[in-house]
Amino acid sequence: MKPKNVKYMVKILLMYCAFLILTGNFVNVYASSLTVPQGSSFNINSGELDGIGDITNNGTIQLTDGSITMSGDWANNGTFTPGTGAVTFEGSQNSSISGDTTFYDFTCETPNKQLTFEAGSTQTISNSLNLNGQALGTEIVLRSATEGNRWDFDNTAEKQDVYYLDVKDSNVTSNNIHAHDSINSGNNDDNESIPHWIFGDIVINNIFTPPSQSAQTSVYEDETVTYEVDATGPSENMEYQFKLEERIVQDFSSDESCDFTPQAGELARNTFSVFVEDDDGREMSDDFDVFIFHRPDEP
Repeated sequence: MKPKNVKYMVKILLMYCAFLILTGNFVNVYASSLTVPQGSSFNINSGELDGIGDITNNGTIQLTDGSITMSGDWANNGTFTPGTGAVTFEGSQNSSISGDTTFYDFTCETPNKQLTFEAGSTQTISNSLNLNGQALGTEIVLRSATEGNRWDFDNTAEKQDVYYLDVKDSNVTSNNIHAHDSINSGNNDDNESIPHWIFGDIVINNIFTPPSQSAQTSVYEDETVTYEVDATGPSENMEYQFKLEERIVQDFSSDESCDFTPQAGELARNTFSVFVEDDDGREMSDDFDVFIFHRPDEP
């Protein structure tokens, strides 16, 4: 059962207690703000803190493996320990993010949402970065609070799902952030040394065989087929890898064609894959089924 009047309980308890532990599995705050005073601690443990507007941390917030879902401003002037928890920004209003913070999972998937970062601040993402504006025309807008002065994403994340952004005045450290289907609005570090922002995508337009060869998806076991790739991207320096299931037929090289001859044991249907990457870290792949047959004996 959820506690009654929890929005008042949170405020009162933090005013008069030095340490507050959220022991329930779910607390829906529906409060305009949550402030943790200096010298106080707020331990969310495995709970879910949902429906909050602004969070101002002047003390200590311990997330452990719980989650925070908020719609307003994040101001971290104290100690935030992310554990293995998630922080999600939602709602239509502009959210301001100030202070240096390390997040474990950082998520915003609300179309047209704007996140405004304190200039010179560093937001570290240690596990998963999820930013998705859902479609062209509804991009999530990432901005600096001081136009012309950058803020930093220290991207140590193992996973990233970044689509449909509009980014300006930002710098990336540790690892590249590849913003797919996104807008580069200027003063980002995409033209500087790696790591940096990556905008634009490789497109595999076609995988085909030369006109002199009729086979592409049906191949005899003693036949050699040439596959060619038509790919385009922001960089002209691309390399190609060709694989049949887990067998590397041709490793990464600038050669955009590959001669494929089946090996023993590859009769039946197999997946043929093409991987393309460029010198800026962009990657793309495509695959199709290849049916390998035994050539019938001559009569």
